Amino acid sequence: MHARALLIMRKACKEEQKLNIHCFMGECELVREWMTAFPNVHFGFTAAVQKFDREQIQALCWKRIIRSCLQQRE
Repeated sequence: MHARALLIMRKACKEEQKLNIHCFMGECELVREWMTAFPNVHFGFTAAVQKFDREQIQALCWKRIIRSCLQQRE
């Protein structure tokens, strides 16, 4: 889902667009692709972040995580 969204956003938005991706659960390479395509991208997570593997966690640039606490589902 996030890969398809990236394709759509590349066509619809300029590189400097500020983006907030909620409930991100993509792989490391996808994080890199979003960060390369949109330097102002930020990621939000649900409690599923607890299940991220080491590689997923290491791929994240912690400055880009917009919340220090986990987003809660309603």
